[in-house]
Amino acid sequence: MRNALPVLFLFVLFMSVFTSMKNMIPAFHTFMRLDQIVHLGWHPWQLLAPIFHYPFVTYTINVVYNSWFFVMLSVLFWQIFTLKNPLLRMRFLWVFFASWVIGGNVLAIVFASAGPCYYDVFVADDNPYAPLLEYLRLADQSFEIWALNAQTALLDAHTHNKMAVGAGISAMPSMHVAAATLFALVGLNTNKLLGVLLVGYAILIYLGSIHLAWHYAVDGIAGAILTLLLWWVAGRFLIRDTALLRADTLDSLE
Repeated sequence: MRNALPVLFLFVLFMSVFTSMKNMIPAFHTFMRLDQIVHLGWHPWQLLAPIFHYPFVTYTINVVYNSWFFVMLSVLFWQIFTLKNPLLRMRFLWVFFASWVIGGNVLAIVFASAGPCYYDVFVADDNPYAPLLEYLRLADQSFEIWALNAQTALLDAHTHNKMAVGAGISAMPSMHVAAATLFALVGLNTNKLLGVLLVGYAILIYLGSIHLAWHYAVDGIAGAILTLLLWWVAGRFLIRDTALLRADTLDSLE
């Protein structure tokens, strides 16, 4: 408990600052063209449509996507309170907070953008995501698609400078995908079955971010790459520090 309380306090303070900064980020860029280049002229949502454009499938994806915050808290609390693997715990915490600082604030400001659901709000051209949004509204008539109400609420908060937990419309990089990638890495370093489940979860979060019009595909790719890079860097530092600590211990015994 003594080791966990400072981290919990830091998390609450950190998320409050993050939310305040995110809500002030304007939308300058759109990554629609980059998405098309990466996917050989296709919009990624079009590639997913034959599989995902069924109301119950969309609803299921929506439920999984909305579980992200609770999964994040579960993994965070697990790693805060566990002492079974101190190096894994430290690596997770480093990457967790660094990813939110670098991805959620620094890169979000540099690549300030809003997702496809807001394309027609910030871009005057024809909206290539109009058919996707029309389908989501149609699916909402069969099963409640919570993403639609959330997108409207976030735009309203952004437009009227309202401060609320989770507010803000910045999309690049996708912190949903960045965090889900981190969950998968922790799982893979803990238990094979858990790792496989969390890898599958990360993939669903990535696909859901596209299908529900929250993100461009490249937002998710950037988020995953950011986490993988930070995971590698944190691993190198921890290996070095552990080696130095062992060397100091051996010296003190001589």
